[in-house]
Amino acid sequence: HFDEENKALALTRTKTFTVNETMDMGLAWHIFKNDKAQALYFHNGMTGGYSSSTLFNPEQKTAVIILSNINQYANQLDPLSFQILNHLSK
Repeated sequence: HFDEENKALALTRTKTFTVNETMDMGLAWHIFKNDKAQALYFHNGMTGGYSSSTLFNPEQKTAVIILSNINQYANQLDPLSFQILNHLSK
């Protein structure tokens, strides 16, 4: 997603739907804006006791990917991803 020449990956980030004032949807990603008006792309998932959270900022070329084999803490992965990416962006 950091390769600006990759048109297929860019297509997955193209806004297709507005959810509300703070979130849009792409073909494969939830799209948020940070306090610098940069797009942040987010997706998570859970299956069979495993959970994941992925968040990246292509403009700054920073990303956070958290994979867990304990799903009881799955609701904490998303906020943690945003906190880590915010720390990396400082």
